[in-house]
Amino acid sequence: MKKLDKILSIIVIILLITIFAGTVFALLKNKKSFQKQKQLISQGKAVSLMAPKNDNQFSYFNLGSLRVLTKSENDSLQETQNMGTVLLVTPWISYPSDDTIFFEEISRKKTVIAGIIQDYFSDYSKLELLTQTEVKIEENLIKEINNHLSLGKIQQIYFTDYIFLD
Repeated sequence: MKKLDKILSIIVIILLITIFAGTVFALLKNKKSFQKQKQLISQGKAVSLMAPKNDNQFSYFNLGSLRVLTKSENDSLQETQNMGTVLLVTPWISYPSDDTIFFEEISRKKTVIAGIIQDYFSDYSKLELLTQTEVKIEENLIKEINNHLSLGKIQQIYFTDYIFLD
């Protein structure tokens, strides 16, 4: 009986050590993954927050929220009370994940990209924007933004916020 107790005790100890080592390993692996995601988000890159479905893309979130005054519904110069509607948009764009040089160009041209988005929405009234499809707006913005980029092309533009403030 003493031999059986020793064997069972050794098996229990080995099992406890294995469970403990596996738990520590899993926690360290998750911590590294979380730190990598935090680093990507702090750099303007992210793989969360409704990331594109394709895994070979990163997203650039550093454009921030933009407030744009849309064009007036009535273009008459005499009507000064109707100045248009304020539109709040929070855009983010996706680009190939392996292209770090392109990320640097996007970072440098962040204000240009934000200006393109503001110019686009200010050229239309609230009613005109509401009648356009989201796909059409995205296609137009992607085309215009890509015209100003030389080291690569953005693949998609998304809006976290798209709110008219009346």
